[in-house]
Amino acid sequence: MQVAVEQLQRNYGERPVLRLIDDNGSMSLLFVDRAGVSWTAFEVRPNGLLCQINNGSFWELIEREPET
Repeated sequence: MQVAVEQLQRNYGERPVLRLIDDNGSMSLLFVDRAGVSWTAFEVRPNGLLCQINNGSFWELIEREPET
């Protein structure tokens, strides 16, 4: 996994910003660049297998509404 992280940082300027763990123990990671241009999503299975599940050329941060 470290090789993939280094390649994303070097080639696309992407860094990890979100980690999700599902009920089956798989972890999803979202990497984005600072300019809002590119993103890559990976799944890391409990056995350690790393799979790229998607990527794209646009992302934007949606701010959460404050709770009342």
